[in-house]
Amino acid sequence: MGFCLFHNVGVAAAHARDKLGVKKILIVDWDVHHGNATQNMFWEDDSILFFSLHRWENVIIFILLFYYFILFYFILFYFTILLSYFISHFFFFFFLKREIFILQDLMQDQ
Repeated sequence: MGFCLFHNVGVAAAHARDKLGVKKILIVDWDVHHGNATQNMFWEDDSILFFSLHRWENVIIFILLFYYFILFYFILFYFTILLSYFISHFFFFFFLKREIFILQDLMQDQ
C-alpha cells in the first residue's frame, strides 16, 4: 500500500544511518495518505522516528506550528551555543589580558 515508485525517503534514511553514521533521524510525512511502508520499514528501529500527518482541513496550522517549534528549538540551541562562546571568550581574554600585564611587569623588572 502506498504510492511511491521508489522509496527515496526510506533509502535515504537507511543510507544516512548505515553509511553516514547519523544517530537520530526524523522523517516527517505530510500528504493525503499514511506512509505505511515507511512506518513498517522503521517500526522497530529506535534511531528513526516516523511522523505522519494526513490531509485535514486545518492541517496547515499544525504544520506551521511544527515548523515554528523546530525553528524556535534551533534558535534557542544556537543562542545557547553563542552565549556560552562569548562568555567563555570574555573570561578567557579578561584573564589572559591580566596575565599579559603581569608578564610585562615582570619583564620590566628584569
